[in-house]
Amino acid sequence: MKDKSFARRSTQNKPNKTAVDQSIVVGLDIGTTKIACFVGIKNDHGKIEIISKGKSKSIGVKQGVVFNIGETIESIEKDSNNPLDVLFFLPAGDMGDLILRTKMRTLATHFSGDNFPNIGSFKTSQALNVYCAYDSSLNSNKKFIESFDSNFPQKISQEIIHSEMITVLKITLNPCSSIEQPS
Repeated sequence: MKDKSFARRSTQNKPNKTAVDQSIVVGLDIGTTKIACFVGIKNDHGKIEIISKGKSKSIGVKQGVVFNIGETIESIEKDSNNPLDVLFFLPAGDMGDLILRTKMRTLATHFSGDNFPNIGSFKTSQALNVYCAYDSSLNSNKKFIESFDSNFPQKISQEIIHSEMITVLKITLNPCSSIEQPS
């Protein structure tokens, strides 16, 4: 939360009431894009006075459902057995302030539904897996899904290893393999 002014407020202007006498009210709204919090106290007239508020970006809620990106990353790390493997994070929107806590090498393309199909191909000189973790809502974006073939011309196999709010597509690349793309 950005605003922590309630921690600095005192009840000096209300000498007849102790902190125990005052009713503290907290409102918490956990949404898809942000988390908002309001803290208030009941005044002498029974109305609530807001004494603090704060908000923060929400990254773990989608359509009212809380999901755990940490679980997704754990499943990828358990599946990976090559130190060269890569986690490619493809969010539907801007997740610029998201920090992925993983031991793996990571890449990210923000606004992936629009950007990922246009970024060109990935090639490797050594065999490895690329774990593409993307917002499951992008499964309905035909251009996004079709771009996995053109963006990974050395792909020898692919499989979905996780599919909830986040889909994880494991793509195995082999430097000796190259799928010819139609011109």
